[in-house]
Amino acid sequence: STQSTWGMLRTLLRGREITLVHKALMDVSNSKPTITRERRDIYITPRNHKSTLIWLHGLGDSAEGFYDVFASDDFPLVPKDMKVVLLTAPSGSVTINGGMIMNSWYDIYSLGTGGKSGSYSRDDIVDNGKKIAEAIKKEEALLNNNSRRVFIGGFSQGCVMALHVGLSYSKPLGGIVGLSGYLAADVLTESEENKEVPILLSHGALDDLIPISLSRKSYDPLMQRKNIQYEVDPETGHGVGLKTLTCVNKWFQKYANFSSE
Repeated sequence: STQSTWGMLRTLLRGREITLVHKALMDVSNSKPTITRERRDIYITPRNHKSTLIWLHGLGDSAEGFYDVFASDDFPLVPKDMKVVLLTAPSGSVTINGGMIMNSWYDIYSLGTGGKSGSYSRDDIVDNGKKIAEAIKKEEALLNNNSRRVFIGGFSQGCVMALHVGLSYSKPLGGIVGLSGYLAADVLTESEENKEVPILLSHGALDDLIPISLSRKSYDPLMQRKNIQYEVDPETGHGVGLKTLTCVNKWFQKYANFSSE
């Protein structure tokens, strides 16, 4: 009968609707990155892994400090196919904080020097730089040994370490991001492989912890490079403001857009 035919059709349509809804939910679920915590580090791994960013925090912070920034659905900072590795610095005594034990990439002897030689532990930078370079090698291996798919970045102390490791790395990297830090030039041995690596540097104009004038002066050896972008966030102190986040997002769209490959 017509009624039973319509009944069957409604049942079929309802079943198809349920299937479509289920598929949509599965697609959303499958598109979510996998979050892994190993020791004190955090790995945010997309389903379709095409590149990696290794991110380094500032003094006294940890991998957790930037987790919300990179895991946010509201403001995706990096491409959806980019894995983010949030490393945590080893804990150690920090001279400027009265010898207090805290997460630190290197000891700091005096503040507000903007990378002046003798104001930090060169040995710490070199030693922890080697450990960070090992993390790059691991990500390289996961990306068919394509070092240009690996990026490194950081904030404050993390910026210093990102520049040190990235500029001295033995293979060409995809790029370096440095926020609110400086160049520890007296520790650096630049590699030929990263003479033209894309670099994004940004600093808050109101930074009273690492004055922008000293930070900018430390970058003088880099400013003649052709792939460097330097930004000033006029309303931000020692932190990461919206203008900086927007710049980072656009920079990654330019240099880490591998979605079509």
